[in-house]
This record gives sequence, C-alpha cells and structure tokens, in this order.
Amino acid sequence: MYRYSPYTLLFFGRIWPYKGLKYLLEAMPLIAEHIPDVKLIIAGRGENPMQYFPNGYDNKRYEILNDFIPPEDVVGLFQRTTITVLPYIEASQSGVAALSYGMGTPIVASNVGGLKEIVRHQKDGLLVPPGDVRSLADAIICLLSDRDLQHQMQTASLARCQQDLNWSNIAAETVEVYREALEVTNKSLLKL
Repeated sequence: MYRYSPYTLLFFGRIWPYKGLKYLLEAMPLIAEHIPDVKLIIAGRGENPMQYFPNGYDNKRYEILNDFIPPEDVVGLFQRTTITVLPYIEASQSGVAALSYGMGTPIVASNVGGLKEIVRHQKDGLLVPPGDVRSLADAIICLLSDRDLQHQMQTASLARCQQDLNWSNIAAETVEVYREALEVTNKSLLKL
C-alpha cells in the first residue's frame, strides 16, 4: 500500500496552538537530515500557519492548505500520506486519529489525553512525549525508514478501525456499559 510519495507527513485538522504544529515544524529539519525527501502537508483551517514561517517556506518541503478540507478531498489527501502526525500538547480525543486509521495511515502522536488510548504504541502508531522535538523527529524517522514497519502499521491501522473504532462496535460497547450499570443498580435496589 505505497502512497504517492514514500515520505509524506500529514498534519490534519484545525490549526490551534494545543495541537503542537510548532513542535512538528521544529522537528522537520532534524527529520530532513535523515530523510531529505520528507514533505509535510498542513491541512486545515484555523490559526494562520504562516506565523511559523516568518522568512517564508520551501514549497517543495511544505504544502499548506489553510482552509476547510471538503469531505470529497479528504481521501485523496490521506492517500498521499505515509504518516499522520498528531504532536498535540493536550487532547481529550481526536477524530483525526480515527479518520487516519480508517484510511490505513499509521500515526505518530503525543502521549496525551485520549491519543494514548487510541494509538497503540508500536502496533498501529508511535507515541512520544508532548513537546519533545527530538523524540518526535526520531519516531518519524524510524517509521519513514522502515517500509516493513510502515506496512505492518498500515495493516494494523485498518484492522483497528474495522474492529474497535467503527460505529457498530462502539454502539454495542455502549449498550453493554448501560446493561452493566443497570445490573448494578438493580442489585443495589434489591438490597433495600
């Protein structure tokens, strides 16, 4: 399942400081030392990403789509991507993670909030400490440098989406939680 470019990273979704784009941009020169052809696509609406490029940017290394990405364009964007990068400083959850897995794209993410529950480290993605530029760069270099690992994580990403992150399974798990809560409540009422 090789993509258009074997070294394309994607930062997708709303562009806000808590999503850690600045750390990914700080990591890019470190990554480029090992992977000269690496490219980063920044796609999403929000804070102006140009503030991170006060002297302009290399449009061969960076592609900036600072706008709402229509649903019909999302698939093509992920098909161009080798790794989705979620360098968040904080996060309760991320719809981008589930979307990425649905597209068979491995994730490198910060070990924060709901991301550490979604991304299974060394199975379908890699987790790094938030704000740690060197660890972020190393994880991306590791995954970009190992085609077998990429393929394993692509397969695991799709499986994760189909097994754990699809609405039928989520609904069944939610029903089970309610069922268990009712059982506990009923047992408590019987003791009265």
